[in-house]
Amino acid sequence: MMQRYYITIPDEYQLLPSVSLSGDICLFSMRTRVDMSDDDFNFDAHMDDLLFDKGMLTYNTRTNTAAIYYFEQKRVFSLSESCSRAPVVFYASCSEDYRLVYFYKRDLITGISNLVHTLDTRLLDIDPLTAPLALHDFYTLNERYALISYMAPGRKTRYERYDALLDSLTGELVYFTANEMLRYMECMQPYDYAGQDYLWIKTGEHMVHERKQDWIKGEQEPEEIILAEVEQFIAMVLHHRIDLTPFVLHSSQPNEAFTDYITVDGKIIVLIEQFDSKDSALLIHDIRQQTTDRIAQPRIYNRIYHKQGRLYAREQMEQSNILYDLQTGSIVFDIAEPQQIIALCEQGVLTTDMRLDNEDNTIYLHTDHKTTVFVEGHYFINYEQDFILFINGEEQ
Repeated sequence: MMQRYYITIPDEYQLLPSVSLSGDICLFSMRTRVDMSDDDFNFDAHMDDLLFDKGMLTYNTRTNTAAIYYFEQKRVFSLSESCSRAPVVFYASCSEDYRLVYFYKRDLITGISNLVHTLDTRLLDIDPLTAPLALHDFYTLNERYALISYMAPGRKTRYERYDALLDSLTGELVYFTANEMLRYMECMQPYDYAGQDYLWIKTGEHMVHERKQDWIKGEQEPEEIILAEVEQFIAMVLHHRIDLTPFVLHSSQPNEAFTDYITVDGKIIVLIEQFDSKDSALLIHDIRQQTTDRIAQPRIYNRIYHKQGRLYAREQMEQSNILYDLQTGSIVFDIAEPQQIIALCEQGVLTTDMRLDNEDNTIYLHTDHKTTVFVEGHYFINYEQDFILFINGEEQ
């Protein structure tokens, strides 16, 4: 049964989706609530409210306590995403002319924030900034280091890219030359197993339908799934010897695309769509044994789930989405559009309307016998840690 937690924030603010998760601590950024419904909405008048965070909220699910920190800096524009169990977050603010970028680190346990580094963008080979520096990547790697990548229009080239480790101990930005895999990195996520912190990295920015078009046209876009220990990754960067090839779990062929992954008991299970054979494959990587098995699947699945020791997958059809038990191959649920299967829970299957123009965020619970409202209102839900956080709602 999902745990339910309740917090209250001032009405003038809104919480943005969680940008960091460290153990029991959830972290959200806070911005001024802006009503943009008017046809004559003045963007210029609200630019600061739209660009800059006013504070952050931390919620401890173990102690059921929340804390709000209002930034002393007026122009905080980016918070780091966590790839570590370390209870810290890095954040960046800028001067009014955007020329100076200030990097801070905040300890989520002690509540202490410190300035780590000040970047003067005039010293870079880029044009003067007219907006906050575009941080392409901003990840907390451990208690000491953050990974930063940023791009800006160059004086000699269309764009200049810079990659660096932010060292909170020395206050330095340690620049390095990113290899091809890092330059094509789409996302980086944390994974810990047996007390060891890992980085789960996906390269290649093309979505499944884009990779399919690439395959039809005979073009190639690199796509890899990488799993590397955090400390190994940091050491490679510091020694300027970046080689992620030994840590590649899967490199997609032109006729393939990564669609989803889950982690189960020390195993990373990756779902791959195969365009030519119009089916899928499961890659099951055992971290301890360092082995990878490939299991063919007879349908095109686009999501994979784990529940009570069994694997399930979702097939998207024109009028419905179907949930299969991968052990038996049997249909478990057939959910009619516009509802989409988003997760499995102890009681059954959870769905919601995923259409872009839909404003109803109600989640429904489907069981063998009936469909009921599972959650509605203003909330954040974490399926991996099995809890719902209600914002300014009444306890149910």
